[in-house]
Amino acid sequence: MNTKPAKSTYSIPPKSLRFPEACGDLQVNACRNATCEGFGVEALTWVKRGRPTAGHAGKRDNYRLINKSSKMPDGLLMSKLCGSSTAIKSNKAIRAEFERISSYLQAPDEPSCPSGACCNRGVGVYSNPNAYTCKAKLKTSQRIKFKECGCVFSVVISPLHRQRKPHENKTVFQEIVTKKPIRGIAKVADLRPKAVYGKIDFIEGRVRAASKTLCKMYQTAVRLYEQKGRRNQPTPLEQYLTRWNAWFRGGLQGIKLHGGFHAATERGHAAQCRQQ
Repeated sequence: MNTKPAKSTYSIPPKSLRFPEACGDLQVNACRNATCEGFGVEALTWVKRGRPTAGHAGKRDNYRLINKSSKMPDGLLMSKLCGSSTAIKSNKAIRAEFERISSYLQAPDEPSCPSGACCNRGVGVYSNPNAYTCKAKLKTSQRIKFKECGCVFSVVISPLHRQRKPHENKTVFQEIVTKKPIRGIAKVADLRPKAVYGKIDFIEGRVRAASKTLCKMYQTAVRLYEQKGRRNQPTPLEQYLTRWNAWFRGGLQGIKLHGGFHAATERGHAAQCRQQ
């Protein structure tokens, strides 16, 4: 009679999950029919098959896994209440994509001493300026020395760092708007394809930063709209827009933000914000 060797072990197979498990508090696998009673109710990742044990109520939900085959290994999520079905999605992938597209909203890491042997590594340049001294100031970067360990490193102060042809950024942006291929953009701007891709990443970063700034301006304008100014004095919203114009130094430069412009602002965009 054959016996089990002493060194061999038996492992219990893991439970096969019907649907992907939640990633933290994120679970997107649910009914998406707004008229269904189970709309937004999360599906259970695992349900014990068969009849429940005597005296115990088994866990059940109002979902079924259908159309699972070799061509469709994940199958579909079907609601028993309304009969609608939806594709099964990975919660981990959605969480990773959400963190990727919202990464520009997070504050960038503050530069600090890169020396691994330094006991004060992590002391920020901007939050602790007295701990550093400037050795050299270049066009797009600065050479900083940490007083504690004497380590010298560079800090980027301009987004145009390491760009040999920054004047071609406008050309690349105009060509992207007209939906030209990479080869055509490289030929017009006299750049290599690698440089074109680098400028596309640079333009994307500038657009994300601009959208973040405009969102903050929008929220501030909505808050200041309700505040009224004193007699013969500009309102807080008008003062804010004037300061914004002085800082922006772009398309609004030279335009006086009072009178008709301020009235149009209140009747238009700010009035819509108030209604919302």
